[in-house]
Amino acid sequence: MTIHEVVSPVLALGARVDLSHGDGVLACRLQTVHRSTLHLALPSDTRRVDSLREGARVSLAMYLPIAGNEASGACLETETTIREWIWKRPLVLVVGPVHEWRERPRRAARRERRQLSARIVIEDGREYVGRTQDISASGVSLMVAGLEDVGEGTTGRLTLQVDDGLWCDDLPVRVARVRHWLRSAGRSVEIGAQLQLSSELQSLRWQECLRWLGVEE
Repeated sequence: MTIHEVVSPVLALGARVDLSHGDGVLACRLQTVHRSTLHLALPSDTRRVDSLREGARVSLAMYLPIAGNEASGACLETETTIREWIWKRPLVLVVGPVHEWRERPRRAARRERRQLSARIVIEDGREYVGRTQDISASGVSLMVAGLEDVGEGTTGRLTLQVDDGLWCDDLPVRVARVRHWLRSAGRSVEIGAQLQLSSELQSLRWQECLRWLGVEE
């Protein structure tokens, strides 16, 4: 899929909007639309960040769900400017103007929400634990705490544990995406790990895990 312009998408109130800036990413919800400006409700634990000052440039990513599943729909992107803060509950950030959106290619494989214990050991030997956010036939998205200085393209080994004891051990992966999320408890890092299966045994083990979890291949 090539990136193309979407001039006037349907903006559903309550839709997830990820706001990216110099310090990381904030997961927001679309509260209201006033002509070319958007009011974004920030998470309840958000603290004011210096880089989110009036006039700062930010990027927005909006997710259009299919059948209520935000992970399965299109992702639209745009760049805009912070207009003002509205200090109420929830905290609201006004951004705009927004005139055009671009559709961003997403993973071709269908993604399913699954929360599994995960461990990733990157190529230099550092080890981190976390939980998966979603799983597809081609890889996983997982959230870890404290991960620093890991860039896209880094290779590593991934281990997943299903509650009843089914394990996928030391599967080779490539870090395809790194996103830093700002939370009251500190910075969390979302990793998009793409599988790099190199043997029939690894492929069979992964297919077994997908069937157990009810994830489409």
